[in-house]
Amino acid sequence: MLNFFEWNGVSSNDFDTEVTKLIVRKSPNITRPSRKYQKYSVDGRNGDIYIPQEAYNNFIAVYELFLYTDEKGPMLNELSGKIAEWLYSPRGYARLVDDHEMELFRLAYFTGPFDVENNLTIFGKAKAEFNCRPERFLICGDEFIPAEDMDEGWLTVENKTSNTAKPLITIPLSDAPKLKIQIRHGNDVWQWIYAKQDGATSLIADSDTMQWSSGVQYAGKNITGDIDMPKLLPGESRIRIVNANENNSEVETDKYPAWQIKPRWWVL
Repeated sequence: MLNFFEWNGVSSNDFDTEVTKLIVRKSPNITRPSRKYQKYSVDGRNGDIYIPQEAYNNFIAVYELFLYTDEKGPMLNELSGKIAEWLYSPRGYARLVDDHEMELFRLAYFTGPFDVENNLTIFGKAKAEFNCRPERFLICGDEFIPAEDMDEGWLTVENKTSNTAKPLITIPLSDAPKLKIQIRHGNDVWQWIYAKQDGATSLIADSDTMQWSSGVQYAGKNITGDIDMPKLLPGESRIRIVNANENNSEVETDKYPAWQIKPRWWVL
């Protein structure tokens, strides 16, 4: 039985006091998202043509709530207001965690409405509907891994899921004119070269939002690469970051400022 859920870093249990309670009456259904696809209809041909994508749709998770206060009057309305402020607090996606699966979280957003069925100004029933991204992210994959214990400059990370992860990589910059990023998976090697911008002190590669940023201006125009963004396929990947000169030749291969990666492992 689900006892509480955590939304935007706040637990539903935090609304329990000596005179008020917020009880989760029913947790969401166990839902796996639908796959995105393209559909075509050809004249003169029976049926439709479906082309599946390597992507999934959002879905709605519904929590049924029970509000209680042991005092008649404005107490229920006050409790409802505090819960509504909590639900509406983030702007955009925020973390949603269930107590029966604390090692995972979803990214969701809440737009409302939040309607409470009023019973005798003491009891209230309500639903909180969250629009969730399809992934269940592993909390251990939402932590930065520092570039330590490397083998000849290569950091090894292991994706134990069956899904390709879209990491976040943060890299402090040195004085070298260029930066080279390499990811090796089996026999495949992908490479990106960044021509450093004036005033830039760090480079951030966010594969989820498909953005390169340097804190100075849009950095994507200064990136050349084999593919758009770094990715971590299932299994073992090795990552290497080195300085380069104007001719793209590597320099100071054994000396690079500390960088880190958030792998963002996920399952359905």
